Amino acid sequence: MRAPQTLLVFLKAPRAGSVKTRLAAAIGDDLAVEVYRALTTALMNSTTAAHLSECARVVCFSPKDAEAEIAAWLGGEVLEPQDGVDLGARMDRAFANSFARGSTATVLIGTDSLGIDRLAVAAAFAALDTADVVLRGAVDGGYTLIGLKRRQPSLFTDIAWSTDTVMATALARASASGLRVAVHGHDADIDTLDDLRRHWVQVRQYLDDDVARRIEGAAFSSPPA
Repeated sequence: MRAPQTLLVFLKAPRAGSVKTRLAAAIGDDLAVEVYRALTTALMNSTTAAHLSECARVVCFSPKDAEAEIAAWLGGEVLEPQDGVDLGARMDRAFANSFARGSTATVLIGTDSLGIDRLAVAAAFAALDTADVVLRGAVDGGYTLIGLKRRQPSLFTDIAWSTDTVMATALARASASGLRVAVHGHDADIDTLDDLRRHWVQVRQYLDDDVARRIEGAAFSSPPA
């Protein structure tokens, strides 16, 4: 039996002040955490192993002291702490660990976009049959998914993360290395108040009714900027 494909889910412990900080500036830290939990629930439900054959799922969490907290939140997931001085280093290390375990193809996702589901992940693994790299673009100039068949450190070094140049830089690096690239998607991340307003109907279904009403009060009480 061949080594499995691996899905890496990058996430943070749902702590006030450390997740969805741009959204928190508009609706408060506690409600931003609830949105973060809702997005994570949506992603975990739609990418469960039952929906992805021959795929192992590993939750790569930060900070390193959050293992017990993440385990209590997400249940019986395979957990691995993120390790590195910045996001790029942490992603590269997670890929390195995955391939060291014998993965034949590895896809890494975050929890910011409702565009990532089992179909998006399955399409990424399928693309890796012929491509060296698969990227799923985001409307803000970043990407919501990256898949590799082997470690590619150049894609993660000296990147201006959280800017609108991330996707373009990744594509340029891949081209310079002679890598075959498949590009999918044009996903919307939910990072700001305007993002939440646009995608509220989708997000709301993953929230407790009382929490949803509180978020509605905070998010829709003033006109869009």
